[in-house]
Amino acid sequence: MHPQYRPDIDGLRAIAILSVVVFHVFPDALPGGFIGVDVFFVISGFLISTIIFSSLEKDRFSLVEFYVRRIRRIFPALIVVMLVFLTIGWFILLADEYELLGKHIAGGAAFVSNFILWRESGYFDVIAETKPMLHLWSLAVEEQYYIFWPLLLAFVWKKKWSFVGTTTVIAVFSFLISIYLSSTNPTASFYSPFSRFWELMVGGILAYVVRHRPGLINRHNQAQSVLGFALLIAGLTLIDKESSFPGWLALLPTIGAFFSISAGPDTWLNRNLLSNRVMIWIGLISYPLYLWHWPILSFIRTADGEPTLETKFAAIAVAVLLSWATYRLVESPFRLGKSKGKKTLILLFTMTLVGAAGLVVNRQDGLENRPVNRVVNIEAYDYVSGYRQGQCFQPGAETDSFPDSCIGPAIGRKPTVLLWGDSQSASLYRGLRQQSTQRDFNLSQYTSSGCPPVLEFDVPARSQCRKLNAQTIEQIARYRPDTVLLAARWSNHFDTSSDSVERWGLLKNEDIEQTILKLKGYGIRNIFLVGDLPLFKTTHVRAGIREFMNNKKIRTFNQFNYESMAADDRLSQIARKLGVRFISPIDTLCDEQGCLMSLSTKKLVPLAWDKHHLTEKGSVYLVQAALRNGSLELPSTQSSAR
Repeated sequence: MHPQYRPDIDGLRAIAILSVVVFHVFPDALPGGFIGVDVFFVISGFLISTIIFSSLEKDRFSLVEFYVRRIRRIFPALIVVMLVFLTIGWFILLADEYELLGKHIAGGAAFVSNFILWRESGYFDVIAETKPMLHLWSLAVEEQYYIFWPLLLAFVWKKKWSFVGTTTVIAVFSFLISIYLSSTNPTASFYSPFSRFWELMVGGILAYVVRHRPGLINRHNQAQSVLGFALLIAGLTLIDKESSFPGWLALLPTIGAFFSISAGPDTWLNRNLLSNRVMIWIGLISYPLYLWHWPILSFIRTADGEPTLETKFAAIAVAVLLSWATYRLVESPFRLGKSKGKKTLILLFTMTLVGAAGLVVNRQDGLENRPVNRVVNIEAYDYVSGYRQGQCFQPGAETDSFPDSCIGPAIGRKPTVLLWGDSQSASLYRGLRQQSTQRDFNLSQYTSSGCPPVLEFDVPARSQCRKLNAQTIEQIARYRPDTVLLAARWSNHFDTSSDSVERWGLLKNEDIEQTILKLKGYGIRNIFLVGDLPLFKTTHVRAGIREFMNNKKIRTFNQFNYESMAADDRLSQIARKLGVRFISPIDTLCDEQGCLMSLSTKKLVPLAWDKHHLTEKGSVYLVQAALRNGSLELPSTQSSAR
């Protein structure tokens, strides 16, 4: 009892999948491409609800048959994709990478990926690009929705309640949850099924209207089609990853898809654009293409950092070929033909085995005895103790003051070095701490996540920075430390063409200069402006392991992001202009062979634990190297005149 085939809906699927793929490959080209998932939600809600309504009207609705149909539709391609990447991961992923993949495959098999990803999100979370099964969150939301949706429809039908009234109340409640969470907990809003169900319900309401109230939507079909496309284009161009989403903005793709479908297959746009052969073909393979494209890109990024343009195009070509093969050789045979019960049992059994395999990989710590893990001897390190130093590093916006103890107990009795800046600055602390013990000077830290040491810095996303920086300068004015180090990830605040500026705030040269002049006015004798730490395209430890594993090298330029070098040039000019010292960590840690990844050629001793924050040994190494090359000078009790 399938609804009458509409080629324009396959064309709409094509727009949805192309939007998602382009966003994943070229995010700057289509900043709102991820809303293709929301379009899929509406399409799914419409088609599935149409089938259920048809069954109910003929008094032939069966919950078992409904779930059998879902299993034969969703399981075959998903099983193949998860098995393929679980196998590939055996050969190329390191233990913690494989452990994470195992967890996500187990979650994908149980359709709870959205809850797993929700819990993982955070400042220290592994970057999204290294999660091959990240995209399964949307499948999880759909399947969670289809646990209760057919039951609700059957109940409302049996009670002869108003379907539109009942469903609208639930959909509005879900929409309000989405709006509330988008401003209070964006991660929950994105992954929670309760903030997403309304989008599928929009499709369900449309299915009911098409069957029972067609007069409501058959009056201005051409206008609906144009309006639907306009809303979709607006969503694709106006929404980006920094937007508060889903919330209100999700209305653009959702209502856009609603109008595109309600316009019918005979409107000009739907007939000529959506129903052409190419769009239909893409729509037919949209589900396997959604499954294949992201893991391929993710594995490339995990193994070799951000892919080149040629590699990206090759990856998508491979994904398209695999998707077509999956559609013809896997999807169609299981969806069509006889032996539905036998096929369903085979799929259920196989999915259970895949989920169990993922769980074993996860519980066995990524199977550390695999050959790939024996290639690299990596030294264990504790990034937390090397990165956060108690209350004198503020990790987020929840605190806008430092304790008085941050200035240090020996102030006035020993020369004082004060470290001021953001989390990158904080990662220098352990190296300076070692020197403070050896040279017997007082070390103070005033650092906060995302807060460069600039007095006038003010950005909504880091509202605490202004107060924290004001408090820091008050302490400097009061205690007059001998040495002040100003350090930050400056490139976040310099590149006006980058999305990071909107998030982290723009800094002009004069902003930094005014802060330095303020310090000089307080008589601070030694001011050091510290440039960007080397910034890598992927996690430093991962990059180091790959280079170490493949080439036995401890340096690389392959993973280096050159935007840090541009920041160095600006900072060195400011330092020369104002007569202060400039320290370039890039010059210290990099040479013509690349940037240092490890302190040893026999075992991997990582200098940084993510893209740029130093480990404790990395911090110690950088400070010692800067002292040796003369770019850094630190006081000692013996040499101090105080």
